[in-house]
Amino acid sequence: MGRLNGKAGIITGAAGGIGSAAARRFIEEGADVLLVDCDEEGLARLAEDLPQSQSACFVADITDETAVKGLVADAMARFGRVDMALLNAGIEGRLGRIAEIPVTVFDQVMAVNVRSVWLGLAALLPVMRVNGGSIVITSSVAGLKGSARLAAYSASKHAVLGLMRSAALEGAVDGIRVNSSNPA
Repeated sequence: MGRLNGKAGIITGAAGGIGSAAARRFIEEGADVLLVDCDEEGLARLAEDLPQSQSACFVADITDETAVKGLVADAMARFGRVDMALLNAGIEGRLGRIAEIPVTVFDQVMAVNVRSVWLGLAALLPVMRVNGGSIVITSSVAGLKGSARLAAYSASKHAVLGLMRSAALEGAVDGIRVNSSNPA
């Protein structure tokens, strides 16, 4: 018996290193998992290594509100519940001094790293009210301090921590824990 038997979860950024490791671990512990990424080929490679009875793939742009609502609805339809989520999708952007980075790069980093977390929280908190649950948001040590030549990334990870703290306060009343992981 795994610690997550009977539980269902969602992992964004599942095709990447942290996401795929989390997917393997969740499944080892007995969870059913919806694997989400915009990298269809990466998701397919990951799915080949996982039991199909416990995992499903969902290709999505997690900066799109309709797509995020759709992936949560898909998880609910497949599993009947969502007990946990790892909001892990993120990008670093380009290295460079603030004045050297185009605003389009800043906007893209903020969309993937912050908007997607906002959308994920907005879609997940209501469905988790029934059974409670746990949401972990991947931030970074860059969210705890500044990072020279990675200002957009650092700013996005600071914003993610603010969202996490606010969502933790809002979710607590419904038995929903919201935390962050801050890898280097």
